[in-house]
Amino acid sequence: MTKISFRRGWAAVAFASLLAVGCSNSDGRVPVNKTTGTLVWAGHKVLGLMVVLHPTDPAAPKLPTLLTGAVRADGGFSITCYDVSDGAPAGEYIATIREAPMPDGAAKVALPPAKYLDPKSSPLRVRIEKKPVNELLPLTISE
Repeated sequence: MTKISFRRGWAAVAFASLLAVGCSNSDGRVPVNKTTGTLVWAGHKVLGLMVVLHPTDPAAPKLPTLLTGAVRADGGFSITCYDVSDGAPAGEYIATIREAPMPDGAAKVALPPAKYLDPKSSPLRVRIEKKPVNELLPLTISE
């Protein structure tokens, strides 16, 4: 191999490496899929509650924050990972319910039965798929 072709070969490898780095997700974010749903709790107000998703797969990528969705008065919520309402990575999750952060002076909200507060006992399960929008089946709290 001549010096010129050897240099061209290295130049091609270096160029391909730069392209690969330039086209990768340099911020390290796991891809997310828009995820919305509804929380139903008959006879109770749901405003002030928050849905939290916990991955069931121990090998799921570690995220910098919890996957959460503040519940609106109509029961609707949108899951947030990195940016408001951006969604969640594809996978299987256990949903729990927590009290959402509320402004000072806001009325306290009733929490559901204890089994809905802990991922070890919550019966609420969801699947997020790799698609533009995931509309979850209603998450229903029963006594």
